[in-house]
Amino acid sequence: MRIALLSLLVSLAPAQEKWLPRPGEVFEVAGRTAFVIEPKVRPEGAQPWVWYAPTLARYPGDTEGWMFDRFLAAGVAIAGIDVGESYGSPDGRAQFEALHEHLTSERGYASRPVLLARSRGGLMLYNWAVEHPGSVGAVAGIYPVCDVTRWPGDLARVAPAFGLSVGELEGSLAEHNPIERLAPLAKAGVPVFHIHGNQDRVVTLEGNSAELARRYKALGGDAVVRVIDGRGHDLWEGWFQHEELTDWVIDQARRAAAPPKLKVYLLAGQSNMVGMGTREARNTRHALFFTSEAEDAQQKLTVSAYEGAWSADTDYDALTPSAVATATMGGDDRFPDAEGDHVDIARGFLEVAKAGRYTFDPGYGHTIYNSMVLDGQEVYRRERGRERADREEITLEPGRRYPVTITFFGSGSAPFWIREEGLPGTLATLTAAGQFPHLVDANGEWAVRDDVHYHDARISKQGGPLSIGATFGPELGFGHVIGDAHDESVLLIKTAMGNRALAWDFRPPSSGKLPDIPDDLKKWEGLEYRLMIAGARETLANLETLLPGYQGQGYALAGFAWFQGHKDTGNAEWTATYEQNLVNLIDDLRAEFEAPDLPVVIATVGFEGHAMTGPTLAVHAAQMAVSGTSGKYPQYAGNVLSVDTRDFWRGVEVSPQNQGYHYNRNAETYLLVGEAIARAMLELEKNR
Repeated sequence: MRIALLSLLVSLAPAQEKWLPRPGEVFEVAGRTAFVIEPKVRPEGAQPWVWYAPTLARYPGDTEGWMFDRFLAAGVAIAGIDVGESYGSPDGRAQFEALHEHLTSERGYASRPVLLARSRGGLMLYNWAVEHPGSVGAVAGIYPVCDVTRWPGDLARVAPAFGLSVGELEGSLAEHNPIERLAPLAKAGVPVFHIHGNQDRVVTLEGNSAELARRYKALGGDAVVRVIDGRGHDLWEGWFQHEELTDWVIDQARRAAAPPKLKVYLLAGQSNMVGMGTREARNTRHALFFTSEAEDAQQKLTVSAYEGAWSADTDYDALTPSAVATATMGGDDRFPDAEGDHVDIARGFLEVAKAGRYTFDPGYGHTIYNSMVLDGQEVYRRERGRERADREEITLEPGRRYPVTITFFGSGSAPFWIREEGLPGTLATLTAAGQFPHLVDANGEWAVRDDVHYHDARISKQGGPLSIGATFGPELGFGHVIGDAHDESVLLIKTAMGNRALAWDFRPPSSGKLPDIPDDLKKWEGLEYRLMIAGARETLANLETLLPGYQGQGYALAGFAWFQGHKDTGNAEWTATYEQNLVNLIDDLRAEFEAPDLPVVIATVGFEGHAMTGPTLAVHAAQMAVSGTSGKYPQYAGNVLSVDTRDFWRGVEVSPQNQGYHYNRNAETYLLVGEAIARAMLELEKNR
């Protein structure tokens, strides 16, 4: 649809003459006459505007002059397009969309105008609005037609505009009658303000504005109708010099044109909220077992030093070394002391504990220039002057000793790294298999989101656009789902620290003080709770510094997510009081930020999946109990949800590490937890 509209707009040309009540520009869009009347001084940023309908030969007229003057003085433009007697037909809606596309894409107009519907303009504007609720700032009406069956009173006049017979139109009113299509507008929170006379016999109050307001409010929308006593469908100047309506339109137009408030989400918990998901296999210095030929040099290689500069033509195996020692590769051992130019060569055997594909990085600093031969295959080589090393993967099996020789092109050193390639459960492995494709950009690099920012308010005190570090937590999946769902910019503030308990470190004020705590330990009780609050407040106080795109538009605290529980399973009392402490955490946090209905999502512990037992299962039950869906806490209905994460557990056999308390560092687990939290958060946001 967008491409088709753009092709229509390319042919913009001067339109036929049209009289306007104030100086403006008349032009053609999609073959229709359109106009704009702009203020003398445009405000900074997007141009706020009022979309007037109907635009017919004599509309708008002198009657709107006073109102238009007020709009222009406030920096608000007026625009419209003549779609004929469309009655809100699909063709008319398409031409409306063409005008909106042109003004917002080509002229810098705000994406969300205020719609000003006069009389039959109600059918036109409302029928476009319900199909584009995200593009509407507000709807104002002056005795607007809201029900196509009420005016003009004869569907035989209306049906041709829709390309339908009367019977076909009657059977499809749910698709074409605006008063029956209001749900999207109400869901989007679009405010409505009408003025209507109680003596209107042409467009009756009860059948139009009053009925629309009744239905809109029943859908949860905000609708106001000011009834003008004794007035009908006429040109009384009070319709067009209505102070309240005019001021309301100006206020709504300015609000709609302003950058939307930043949506802020607070994420907290212990190490698994900090993030242990693995992006890709990482180098390690201590995962191999080396042996030398010497019986007393277990776990070491024999290192021989040969005099002179390295030469590719020299057979070092046939030479007698000037010095010999043993060294643990990957450790801090020193190679043999040798003066002057010399070549170090390490020889011995290598054994792995786990079958897999491996790559290697021997040496550090100037000793990275070397060649490593493993089981007769050169697996690493970097000569001096080369920017990159040549590496070859090699498959190794446990229980077998592989001969290894590392020839340093000069003096050598013990640092040594290996990497197990193709580890299951890493993000690199998952995306290579086609999972989570949105996390890789068109260039094959890890995706970065400029519309979602992340800030660590507890550990690094740093942040930036949401990206993918060497390790990550639920914020990655959460940020992508939330970012896709909102037009507003999003900020994720994370205040998490590993090895922390709710009953002690995050202990909320309402839980009181634990008894018999030594004086020297009292400062630690509840410290993480206090740091969580302080970190969030400090971040919010410095948005101009932390977010380059922040324009002072303000922020809205949109939700709180909690992912914790492991630490409380090690103490019977802490496990038993977890539920009450969690209730106190929710209530105290809301009180701190004066947000009594702040959406809260609890991600449960998920260790061992559905095989979970003991204290962990008890904490899981406590976390599920606080959900608004459990019925135990009626005050949490519609504003607290618990997400059962047991389905996201992945065993060690499909994970990068055997580390159950960190969900085996499985990338899929952390992504699925984050996405589930986000979906629950969006469900709660519908209720706000």
